[in-house]
Amino acid sequence: MAGIGLATVDMIGEVDSIPREDEMVYMLSHEKQAGGVVSNALAAASRLGLGSSWIGKVGDDERGAFIIEEMRRDGVDVSLASVEPGASTPFSFILVDRKTRGRSIVFNPGCSYSFGEEIPSETISRFDALHLDGFFPDAALSAARHARAIGVEVFLDAGFIFPALESLLELTDVFIPTLAIASELTGEEDAERALEKLSARGFRMAAVTMGARGSAGICDGEIVFAPAFEVETVDTTAAGDTFHGAFIYARLMGWPLEKILLFANAAAAVKCSRPGARKGIPRLDEVVAFLKYRNIEL
Repeated sequence: MAGIGLATVDMIGEVDSIPREDEMVYMLSHEKQAGGVVSNALAAASRLGLGSSWIGKVGDDERGAFIIEEMRRDGVDVSLASVEPGASTPFSFILVDRKTRGRSIVFNPGCSYSFGEEIPSETISRFDALHLDGFFPDAALSAARHARAIGVEVFLDAGFIFPALESLLELTDVFIPTLAIASELTGEEDAERALEKLSARGFRMAAVTMGARGSAGICDGEIVFAPAFEVETVDTTAAGDTFHGAFIYARLMGWPLEKILLFANAAAAVKCSRPGARKGIPRLDEVVAFLKYRNIEL
C-alpha cells in the first residue's frame, strides 16, 4: 500500500493536569516520537506485515531526518518521499494528562500543504491500495484519479474537514471518518443513519470510528457494529491511525466487514493500553494474542 499524507515529529509531555491560561505545571516525562495520520497508519500496516510506502514531504532539518529514520525503522519505504531544502518539517507539542489520559495538541503544519507535483500513474500502479488524509492535496488528488482509473482501491481518513475533502470523496472507495465528521457531512448524529447517507454516495465501503464506543461500517447495504474492547487506557494518541492501518490490512486480506472492524478495534485497543503514539502501535502477533486471550480466533 502507499500513503500520501502527514508525517510529523511529536514532542510529548506528560503532566498531572493540562495547564489553564497563565498556569505553569511540571512535566512528569517527555519523549520525541514520529507521528502523523498517514505516517502512523503506514507504520501500523507495516508492523502487521503489509508492505507500505510513504509519499510526502519533509524539510532538510533535524526533524525531517528523524521522520525518515523512524519510517525506515518500521519498514516503511521512503524512496518516493521528498526532502525540500529550507522547508520546515511539521511538528506537534502534545500534553497528556496523566490522570484522565486526555491530551492537548499544538500543531505546526510546516511544509505539509503542497507536495509540489503530481504522482505518475505508473507509480500508483505499483500498489494495491492508496491511503489519504487530506494533506498534500495536489499529489493526493492526482494519485487518487490514477488509482480510480486502474482499479487501485482508495482509502480516505477524515478526522477534520479540509478544503480538498469533497474532491477526494468523489475518488474514494473506502471512507472512514470519525462519527463527528460523518455527522457534519450527513446531518445525522446517529451512526446508522449517517452510514446509510454516506453509502448513498457510492463508496464500496464506509465506516465510522466512535472512540470508546467502537466502530461501525456499511458494505452492500449491511450495517455492522463492533464494540470497543475494554482495556486500561494509558494513551489514546495514534489509536485512530492504528485503526486505519489495521483496517486496510484486513481489507486487503479479503476479510468481511465484521471481521475487519473486529481486527481494527483490537489493534486500536492494544495501542490504547500502551504509552506513546508510534511506540505503542502493535505488531500482528500481539493483536492475534490479544484476541486469542479473549477467545476470538481470526
